[in-house]
Amino acid sequence: MRSSTREDGLMFDLATDSHSIALIRQFWESAKIVSTVCHGTAAILNVKLSNSSFLLSNTPVNGFANSEEDETNSSGGKYEKASANWASHVVVAKDGRLLTGRNPESAKNLAKVILNKLNT
Repeated sequence: MRSSTREDGLMFDLATDSHSIALIRQFWESAKIVSTVCHGTAAILNVKLSNSSFLLSNTPVNGFANSEEDETNSSGGKYEKASANWASHVVVAKDGRLLTGRNPESAKNLAKVILNKLNT
């Protein structure tokens, strides 16, 4: 796997990396929180669970807009838009264990949601 600090590493490498997909599936099926923000949502697009359904199937989800929106919908996810461009928007789905944020502005609010979930 190629390592990259730019968003293209997440968009292309992690979205198709079998090790990444397996790790995310293992986290999910072990009842752990799975969380992404911005372009990171691409890393969960191809995650199939043991029952062969996509993790995102029939699930509200968020991430950076445009092509991610199309890809999310192709995995059965239901992309939720923010109220305005660059506005913070966090989606809490699947019994509070799938947490996604739209953009870098969402990171702080997403972190608060994660901390709240970990402390309950």
